[in-house]
Amino acid sequence: MLFCQLAQAKSLREISGELACTMGKLRHLGMNEPPKKSNVSYANAHRPWQMFRDLFYETVTVCMMAAPKNLKFRLRNNLLSLDATTIALCLTLFPWAEFRRTKGAVKLRLLLDHDRYFPVYAYIANGKKH
Repeated sequence: MLFCQLAQAKSLREISGELACTMGKLRHLGMNEPPKKSNVSYANAHRPWQMFRDLFYETVTVCMMAAPKNLKFRLRNNLLSLDATTIALCLTLFPWAEFRRTKGAVKLRLLLDHDRYFPVYAYIANGKKH
């Protein structure tokens, strides 16, 4: 699923097509054929959200170790900024994400570390006002 996210795939058909194009690489993982759309859909529907959270933090850790520190200016304390955005979702597909009566959305909040230009914390919340 990380591959599909990085490739910015928008549909199950696009995901299974892109995986089919990389069949040579999938053989190294022991797969004889690319996954079908139904298999990708089932796996995506039954994958726990904690896995995505853990994957995010593992990826951030690896990237922060590889990224050079910003040496343009030095501050006594670490400079962090909070960014928030609303991500629109289709209400018929995600009824739990009701934002308004006819719109669906979630709120994404990121804490950004300016030394390395990486997010160090992410929080996704239901779009409803609390």
